Amino acid sequence: MKRIQYSAFLGDMNFTRRDELLLRLKRLLGKSPGNIQLIPLCDKDMRLRTIVDVPKPGEDPRPDANGK
Repeated sequence: MKRIQYSAFLGDMNFTRRDELLLRLKRLLGKSPGNIQLIPLCDKDMRLRTIVDVPKPGEDPRPDANGK
């Protein structure tokens, strides 16, 4: 998974892996309040994705050049 925001991640995940992740997250939350959402995106939606990225001063503006 790739972090795309402070609390947002993006990546490929099969059904088994998704279920494992959900179980682990539920255990971690326990009875603490929280809201975790896994939102599936189809290939078509991913192709329509648009990114607006303004690099920090000194950062390389090329995608993935800074290990993002």
